[in-house]
Amino acid sequence: MKILFVCQQYIHSARWIHQLKDTEHQIYVFDCLDNPIHKYLLWTNFTTDWQKRKIPYIKGEHFIAKKLPRIYEFISPFLKVTASERLEKLIKEIKPDLVHSLEMLTQSYPLLKVHAKLNFLWAYSSWGSDMFLYHQNKNHQLKIKRVLSRVSFFFSDNSRDYSLAKQLGYKNECFEVLPGGGGYHLDTYQSYKKPQLSRNLILIKGYQHWVGRALKVLEALALINS
Repeated sequence: MKILFVCQQYIHSARWIHQLKDTEHQIYVFDCLDNPIHKYLLWTNFTTDWQKRKIPYIKGEHFIAKKLPRIYEFISPFLKVTASERLEKLIKEIKPDLVHSLEMLTQSYPLLKVHAKLNFLWAYSSWGSDMFLYHQNKNHQLKIKRVLSRVSFFFSDNSRDYSLAKQLGYKNECFEVLPGGGGYHLDTYQSYKKPQLSRNLILIKGYQHWVGRALKVLEALALINS
């Protein structure tokens, strides 16, 4: 089976895809942001350095992309090779049995134009806030609904997103809740386990920005300790 993964080069997607190493499947990897291939995925058939310019860089492009994204989306096909264009060419070349996009905004949106032209089986994995946060924006909600109307298989690491997908019109197959990063090798962490009374460190992994509220965790710990 030929599977084309359309994903960002993060550890989560690398772990998910790495589960298929040494299987009978032929694995292809494409990142719509054209980031370097993750070291865990060097064994795959990957595409990099595809984002070529059609015309030389024009002063002000970065400003338009940041401040006027809808206008930039319209003009970008005249400036450079787009993810949709390269994906269309790649899918025609390899003829995958399944195209699996991991994440909505950057990795699934570009597939909309391609799926309108080519007939391929499409799976989508929802991660983090890519549906839960963005569906509240009218423009994003329309695009999310368009993606869900074309997707045949849906994966999520939580039941909340399954319910949300159905509310947004998804009617096809949902799989059981699965870890977004493909799970962990628990045996590796056994040596780090200690009795509670012998521990004196709390380690928190989080973000504090538009999608992260890690400081609230610190505030909660401070309240518990007071």
